Amino acid sequence: MEIDGSINRCTEDKVKQLQAYLRKYENDDKLVILEAVDKPGSKPGDNYTSVIIKTKLVGTRGNGSLYIKNIMTKSAVQGRAISGLLDLHNLFRMEAHVYQKILPVLGPFGPPCIYADKETTIMDDLAEKGYVTCERRNFLDLDHTVFVLKKLAKLHSSALAVKIKDPQLFDELTESLEEVVYINDSATSSMRSCTEMCINSTVKCLKAIEPRTQELQMVTDHIVSLVDKAYDILYRMFNAPKQKYHTISHGDMWINNLLFLHDNDGKIIDLKMVDYQICRHTSALIDVHHLIYSSAQSSLIEKSYESLIKIYHTEFLKELDRLNVDEKILSELNREWLEAELQTYAFYGGLVGCFMTHPILAEEEDVVQFEKIEFNPDNLLQNSDVNLFGDNHKSLDRVKCVASHYYRRYKSGIINDDLEPISITT
Repeated sequence: MEIDGSINRCTEDKVKQLQAYLRKYENDDKLVILEAVDKPGSKPGDNYTSVIIKTKLVGTRGNGSLYIKNIMTKSAVQGRAISGLLDLHNLFRMEAHVYQKILPVLGPFGPPCIYADKETTIMDDLAEKGYVTCERRNFLDLDHTVFVLKKLAKLHSSALAVKIKDPQLFDELTESLEEVVYINDSATSSMRSCTEMCINSTVKCLKAIEPRTQELQMVTDHIVSLVDKAYDILYRMFNAPKQKYHTISHGDMWINNLLFLHDNDGKIIDLKMVDYQICRHTSALIDVHHLIYSSAQSSLIEKSYESLIKIYHTEFLKELDRLNVDEKILSELNREWLEAELQTYAFYGGLVGCFMTHPILAEEEDVVQFEKIEFNPDNLLQNSDVNLFGDNHKSLDRVKCVASHYYRRYKSGIINDDLEPISITT
C-alpha cells in the first residue's frame, strides 16, 4: 500500500498493541495487522480535552481473508491549560466505564468501542460509514435538533427503565458515575475561578449589546447577581442526593459530540453520541437544557422552544411505555413533573448556553488563544478582562438570545406558545 507523505506509518510497538486489542474485539486470536497509518482526526475547536488520531489498518484474519479497518484513537491532551482545570484521567476513566458497562446495557448510542482505559479510548471510525458532524458555527437546524431530542429520550428512558425494573443492576451501572466537574467546594478551586470568569465574560457581552432595552438591563442585572453564587449553585446541583426519577445523562450535549448519518436525499437516518466523559446520574432535563441552549439555532430557541420540549417529553413517555414501565409511573412523569425538572435545572442550561458561545463560534485562531487561558485562582485577576465571546455581532446576538430566553422563561415565568408551527421531516 502506498503511503501519502502527509500521514505517518505507525511504529511496530503500536501495531502490536493495536493487534492485541483487535484480536480480542474481533474474537480472532490469529488476526494479524500488517500495516497501520495515522492521520489527524480533528481540527482546532473540535476537542478541548483530547487529541483524536485516525488510523487505517490493513491485515489478514485468522481464516486468511483480507482485514481492513479504520479506527479513531482518543487520547488525553497534554500541555494545555485544561489539564489544570479537570482531572483528565477521571474523564477517561468515566468514558471507559460508559463504553464497557453502561452502553452494552442501554443500547448502541455511541460508536462501537474497541478499547478504553484512563488515558485512551479506541473506537470504530464512523466517518468511514458516512457519519458526519454538523458545522458548529451554523448550530443545529430543526430536523437535527428534533432527531437528537428523540435519541436523548431513548437514552434516558432506557436507563430509567433499568432503574425501575432492576435497581441492583442500575446501582452497579451508576456507582462509578462520580461528579468529575464540580467536585470541590473550596473557595480556591480552579473550576470556581473558571465559572466566575465565564460569567464575567457573559456580563461584559450583555453590557456591550445595543440598544439597552429594559428587559436586557434586567437580564444583565440578574446575571451580575449570580457571579459570586453560580459555582456554589452548580456544586450543590450536581452533588445533591439522587431523586426518584433521575436517570443516566450523557452530560456533554453539544453539537460537536453528535455524529449524524444521512441518506442520499439528506434525510437523517441515524445518530451516534460521542464523548461520555461527563456522564452523570442526574435529571434527564440536564441534557435537554444543554442541547437546546448550547446548540440549537437561535430562531428555534426564540420561536419553537416549547414545541421542542413537548417533542422530547412525548418521546420519553412513549419509550418508557414501550419498555413496559408501569402506567402509574408514567402518570407521575407528567407535565407537572417535567416543568418542575425544567425549572430546577434551567440555571445550568442558561449558563452553559452562554459559556458555549465561544467554543461553538470560535475561529481556529481563537481556539489557540482560548486554550492558553489558565483557569486558576492565581490567574483570575489577570484574566478578569478576558472576553471569551469576542465582540462580533454573531456572538453578541447568541448570548443575548440564550440569556434573554432563560430569564424570560425561567425567572420571569413567561411561557409563550410557539410563534410558528413546527414542521418535522425526521
